[in-house]
Amino acid sequence: MYTIYARCSGKGTVQVVDLANGDEPSLISCDGARTVGRVHTDEKRQALRVTVSDGNPSWRIAVVSGEHAM
Repeated sequence: MYTIYARCSGKGTVQVVDLANGDEPSLISCDGARTVGRVHTDEKRQALRVTVSDGNPSWRIAVVSGEHAM
């Protein structure tokens, strides 16, 4: 399992997509609360994609092994 922490600021949108599972993109609201997602998966190589559109927001993402509290 891994935990994703994401935050963005400015104008635009940021999406995180788990390419391995074909899930719907996770939308990160800019200038809002930090987004946290916990992903349960088999131990294998993972693939994430970050897509930025509709502006030029500043974004940060941390991927942490295991489950962690905020």
